[in-house]
Amino acid sequence: VGAGGEEGPTTFRGRWDQLLRECRALDQHQQRALPPDAFRRAMKRVEAKITNAQCEWYIRDADKEEGGDILYEKYCNSKRAGLNVQERASLQDKALLATEAKINEAMQGKFRTLQQAFKRLDTDKDGALSMGEFKAGLEQRLHIKLAPKLLETVFGRIDTDGDGLIGYSEFLARFKAVPSTAAAAADGNHDALDDADVCK
Repeated sequence: VGAGGEEGPTTFRGRWDQLLRECRALDQHQQRALPPDAFRRAMKRVEAKITNAQCEWYIRDADKEEGGDILYEKYCNSKRAGLNVQERASLQDKALLATEAKINEAMQGKFRTLQQAFKRLDTDKDGALSMGEFKAGLEQRLHIKLAPKLLETVFGRIDTDGDGLIGYSEFLARFKAVPSTAAAAADGNHDALDDADVCK
């Protein structure tokens, strides 16, 4: 992210290793630092079409010594690590969305409405789901068993106020409404539930 919070260019996305190699080739004394002009040459070796404005952005963004030389190794490695974190975060988000979709699909097959699903999972009838109730509901009613860390993450995404309980409004906000035509399963109770039935 550049000055003023603006997103920087993506010229070297996925190519930080290549830029690092070019910088090392120019670093004759192995100082792990290059003057801005040499760093600019390394960038142009990797990407011939890079603009002067983009070069200047990277030079401003880079880690520097007191004398102004670019600490290219530190900079390239930090950028590469940052990209890996982003990629892992993207995969985690996809896994979470897939898990929530699986839970939602299972509820559609088991219950006629989300209100009914919430009431059945709320075994102590206090209008909120504890972690224990949520876990038991997934495993015993929906036959979905999640790894402990994934369970905590899914629970935390639903528990938006962070009080350790899933309220009815939080439950509805996370999961899409279950179609009224979906068949309720062996649970057998097809009564439509009002908000008052499931909330304090």
